[in-house]
Amino acid sequence: MKTLLIAFFALTANLLVAQQWFDISVPTNKQLNDINFPTSTTGYIVGDSATILKTTDGGNTWVQTPLTGLPAVPWGLSITDVEFVDEQIGFIVFQNNGNGPFKTIDGGNTWTSMSNPGSNMCYKNSLYVNSETDIFLGGAGCFQSGQIEHYVDPIWTPTIVNYESFDPGEQVVEIDFNNGIGIAAMRGHYFLRTTDSGATWDSIPSGLTGNTYLTSVMFVTADSIYAGYDDGNGGGFALLMSTDAGLTWTGNSNTGSFFYPAFLSLGQANNGDIYAGGSMSWGGQGVLFETSDGINWYMGSVEHPINGIDSYGLDVTFAVGDSGYVIVNTPLANLGTGDDEYFYPITIYPNPTSDFITIENEFHKKVVYNLVNMNGQVVIENIASIDGTIIDVSILESGIYYLKSTEKQFNTVHKIVKL
Repeated sequence: MKTLLIAFFALTANLLVAQQWFDISVPTNKQLNDINFPTSTTGYIVGDSATILKTTDGGNTWVQTPLTGLPAVPWGLSITDVEFVDEQIGFIVFQNNGNGPFKTIDGGNTWTSMSNPGSNMCYKNSLYVNSETDIFLGGAGCFQSGQIEHYVDPIWTPTIVNYESFDPGEQVVEIDFNNGIGIAAMRGHYFLRTTDSGATWDSIPSGLTGNTYLTSVMFVTADSIYAGYDDGNGGGFALLMSTDAGLTWTGNSNTGSFFYPAFLSLGQANNGDIYAGGSMSWGGQGVLFETSDGINWYMGSVEHPINGIDSYGLDVTFAVGDSGYVIVNTPLANLGTGDDEYFYPITIYPNPTSDFITIENEFHKKVVYNLVNMNGQVVIENIASIDGTIIDVSILESGIYYLKSTEKQFNTVHKIVKL
């Protein structure tokens, strides 16, 4: 017993009590699979039985959207992924449906199929959206394993995937990019990795064995990537982690837990905090992990397994899961009131960039910013901007940075990608 207790405390040494989460009522009890906030007021949730929910008040209230333009009998189909580029233009994909993905240009009121008639991808599952005219679609071939197709308006192009198991169950479940390097998690033991912006993908072993399979993947920095997995029975142990941009993978011991969770979803807030959601291996409960430094993880149990996570503002984070479950880490009274608004209206371009960015703001008021890296270190300070301010970032290393105002009155955080 003493040995067991020592092992337990060693496992949970870096796990702390998680922050409070607040329930949000939504008009469905269907399983919810993904959530996306293109702005701090407008968000979308998708799930089983062609469920599409929309909010226009920061997530306080949600309504069902029409299914105009979607398959004639969609109710038995699951929508597994949703990505919007702004309040009006977005994409969804139905799991294993030959039509699609589907696109809306009117905020989800109507949908149009983007089906590729020459495709052999019978099983569709995941999206990665660069822009309205540049998206990646992941799934599996009719009698093949993982496939990825690339759409650059108006052409669909199959990418080269150097892996084949002839198992359609080994679908691509999630895709993420950092600059020209991309990682795709397959429902199996392998990742796909690209170094040429998605033209060619090579297989990378995850180290998983047996009935375990990957569920999710997310870049945290240019080199650090997290991935979740399930042991096949709704359990697991710790997140997988790569520190060399996806070339090799190990278990992240800081996320090890006596509760043996299956990690199903990942998200990162604009302040850099990382969230991981999933299910416990018993009891049907869910679990949520949070960290700001990758070392000390805050863990809490929630009522249902967590399938999707997204944030807006500095760190207004939502999680969605089974049985119409929606929770948020901010009191509901603060949603949509401005208390959670961290985006003073400015435009930054080009973004991503390799040399310069330009800051424009529609109110033409002077705002002072600092540019900070992923570790919270200020790399360029006291940037005084009124309108059309140009910042030279050419000497900075490639990666993700945050432009943060120093004035409480005009509190803002914007992510910058340095190529």
